[in-house]
Amino acid sequence: MTPDTIPHPATPVAADSTISTTSTLPDSIAAIYNPAAEPPVVTLDDNPATLYHWSTCRLDGDSWERGLTGEQRPGDTRPWSGSVTLLIVLLAMVLLSAAHLRYLLGGFGTEMLGLRRRNNAFDSHTSSETRTLGLLLVTAIVCEGLILGVSINPAMISNPMLTLAMMGLMAGYYLWQVAIYSIVGYTFTDTFNASQWRRGFNYSQAMVGLAIIVPAFAVMFYPSMAHAALWLSAACYLLARLAFLFKGFRIFYNGLPSLIYFILYLCTLEIIPVVIVYSIAVLLNGLLSQI
Repeated sequence: MTPDTIPHPATPVAADSTISTTSTLPDSIAAIYNPAAEPPVVTLDDNPATLYHWSTCRLDGDSWERGLTGEQRPGDTRPWSGSVTLLIVLLAMVLLSAAHLRYLLGGFGTEMLGLRRRNNAFDSHTSSETRTLGLLLVTAIVCEGLILGVSINPAMISNPMLTLAMMGLMAGYYLWQVAIYSIVGYTFTDTFNASQWRRGFNYSQAMVGLAIIVPAFAVMFYPSMAHAALWLSAACYLLARLAFLFKGFRIFYNGLPSLIYFILYLCTLEIIPVVIVYSIAVLLNGLLSQI
């Protein structure tokens, strides 16, 4: 085939008598075909293997100039830069304390599940370990506030006031727990066991903070994952809470009467407060979501 015999690409040529074609159109405009009809076939030579189908795309009026119709996007769910910055700073500070974090992780089993009858003369807690524990506790408060808030309202992370309110709610819940556990411990046991119980609670919360920092980052950039992150965080929280309850049972159990008190403690201090905190979070969302 010579160049002079090659048909112009905008001029469909029938390969045989059974294939219909359209009339020649200008080079700048595509042919308009009936969607119900078979697409035309263009051949460049007599070899049937070199048959090419034209596009079946149908153009209506000047729609080829407008392009595809846009779809409405959901509301603005971009994360508030302050919460992102806060999480990054907390994560960086924890990583900078990696040397102390290693010793802290090594003591999780003892502090959460173990029970001693007296102080160990060789057991000492340094200020660096206490600082790392405090960083993990703050991380837990921030992450819990973010995950709980986004699970209620995916647009929360674009509302600084609501985000701070959720974090403040979780901080208040943590401080309330420390205070109430101190009162219960000093009321029903001695000072040393009460201190062990309270320290076990702090270690359990620190473990939760370490476990849910990745879900917290996920919900800030992918709000659609909020419910999955909430269930994952709830599972981590439940495991840590069960370890804490096991230690509390070992401290307070002293016969059948104490078992009744322990059941009352579970209902009063472990189940009802969680429901109240969630209800307050929903109320805060209703009050501050429009700000």
